[in-house]
Amino acid sequence: MTSTNSSAKTAQTLQLADGRSLGYAEYGSDDGKPLIYCHGLPGSRLEVAFLDQYARHAGVRLISIDRPGMGLSTFQPGRSFLDWPADVMALADHLQIGRFAVLGMSGGSPYAQACAYTIPDRLISCGIVSGIEPLALGTAGMNRGNRLIFFCARRLPWLLTPLIGLGARSFQTSERARRAMTKGLPQLVKPDREALLAFDGGESLALSTAEAYRQGVRGAAYEGRLYGREWGFRLQDIRMQPLYLWHGELDTNVGVAMARAAAHLLPGCVATYYPNDGHLSTPLNHQEEILTALFRT
Repeated sequence: MTSTNSSAKTAQTLQLADGRSLGYAEYGSDDGKPLIYCHGLPGSRLEVAFLDQYARHAGVRLISIDRPGMGLSTFQPGRSFLDWPADVMALADHLQIGRFAVLGMSGGSPYAQACAYTIPDRLISCGIVSGIEPLALGTAGMNRGNRLIFFCARRLPWLLTPLIGLGARSFQTSERARRAMTKGLPQLVKPDREALLAFDGGESLALSTAEAYRQGVRGAAYEGRLYGREWGFRLQDIRMQPLYLWHGELDTNVGVAMARAAAHLLPGCVATYYPNDGHLSTPLNHQEEILTALFRT
């Protein structure tokens, strides 16, 4: 949805020590409990606008960061998931934030988990919602389009740029992105359709996806390749507590079997599965539960 918070700062940048720009947006309460949000793929800092209203109500300061090559963030050749925590810490230090929670949505899951693995002392908690996990855990229940993307990520990475480019054509402007989102609604599972309409979530997803391709598809295609490689850390080696996982059993973007396998590997993971939710309805329908859990301790 379009943010109703007139003080939301949605197009900020930080120049990092290596000269790159890091784009970020702030939603929710300006002086609230800090939560750093890791967007999906394709996505951008604008994705989390759907949480703005409840975050203000709950006293949560939402900080959403564009990953390299997407939105306002400079492309970073040769990066890995484990490079991300350094960017997160640089922004947290810039904003004079000590400890914070981190939440990864869908394709943002490896980034949240990289933070849990690398900088646990800076985290209050870590959450994963509808998250992608290492492909070795299987793609059962995943739709054909996503299976194709991840097959290419593992076997034919050179195909990702033209493949993602085909989809990006429909999101070159905000207006085209809105039309594409509306056109794609019938292809979603029923709970995702209903939740997007109820929360006007299609607007935030459309604008976020258009922003993801602001610089073209290089950033998204490079990131797609990362999912097909070794992540640089093992889930079972993450010792961060508390660590939460939320997943809909009707999710066809990331099948629940992958989530269950990941939860089994993550030490002390508190996992919640929703029998009547899909990929998008899980974060939309359970905003209160998710934000409350992340700041429970």
